[in-house]
Amino acid sequence: MVFDHIANWPQYFSGPVWQLAFEYLEGLGPDAAEGYTQLRGDDVFARVMTYGTKAPEDAVLEAHRVYIDIQMALANAEGVDWFPPDGLKVDTAYDAENDRALYHRPSHAPAHVDLHARNFGVFFPNDAHMPQLKEGGQPNSVRKVVVKVR
Repeated sequence: MVFDHIANWPQYFSGPVWQLAFEYLEGLGPDAAEGYTQLRGDDVFARVMTYGTKAPEDAVLEAHRVYIDIQMALANAEGVDWFPPDGLKVDTAYDAENDRALYHRPSHAPAHVDLHARNFGVFFPNDAHMPQLKEGGQPNSVRKVVVKVR
């Protein structure tokens, strides 16, 4: 997992695919239209969404095999818990069509970040993650974008 402010992305990534993804993210504001955007076919695409944050018992712990997630809050904030997938108890076996496996959440997360507007998190296939969590213990509505990179 990588977590930082959007202005710092070049410290971590280089190459045309990363540049495409992060320049797209840099161009988004809190009023970005919701929906799906193809950036480079099925290799790089994005979805802007708005939803209410949840308690950990109501959120989903997932991991991917094909795509890397770049998640960035656009308005308000959410918490994200991180887990190494080894040793997690599978809740729903890997679904290749949706590129995700779901897991039971252990009682303690090894890492937690609060994803505030203009901060990003990059979750690689070895990063099980649980987004949509209440930030600061309070539920709110968060606008967020997820870029998927093959």
